[in-house]
Amino acid sequence: MTLVPPKVGGLGGQNSVSKNFSDILLDVAGSFVASTADSAVFDNGFNFSASNPQAPPLLTINIPIGLQYGSNPGSVNVTGATLTIETGQTMALLGGEVNLNGATLQVPGGRVELGGLSSRGTVTLNGATSVSFPDGVQPADISLTNSSLVDLTLPALEGRGFLFQRGDLLSLAGARKNRGLLSPSVVGL
Repeated sequence: MTLVPPKVGGLGGQNSVSKNFSDILLDVAGSFVASTADSAVFDNGFNFSASNPQAPPLLTINIPIGLQYGSNPGSVNVTGATLTIETGQTMALLGGEVNLNGATLQVPGGRVELGGLSSRGTVTLNGATSVSFPDGVQPADISLTNSSLVDLTLPALEGRGFLFQRGDLLSLAGARKNRGLLSPSVVGL
């Protein structure tokens, strides 16, 4: 994933869900979810799929409640990029394998969700703050390499952030950590 113009902004305090995010710079003031899911699931039973589009019901506004993955979920790869969101928000990178290579995620005092599925399943979106993975589905691998950094720090005494991962194998080859990032009290491993 390389972040280059054009820039998309002006979303106010809205949260954003991006499917197959690539080659764009986003200015998002809320939480951010990047996913390789096959479709987004809504509470009215509608599934939005960019690869198999269907006309949505007219005049409806819904928030997705889940991300549905097929039998071979695509990988999320962040290479040499810095992804930053506002203080206290959530950043989720969800797909098959999740690979950070020389990348930085900056989520001051917020929450980072890294997770992957190795086969068909639905990840539940719990509002804009967390995700839940299905039982009985083998998780995929997560790797942070080449000085990748997940930075959840805030200025002194202002709190801390949380990193949650759901993966089969968590590889931290050459990754960096900030202020006790991998402490069990901070990280849900």
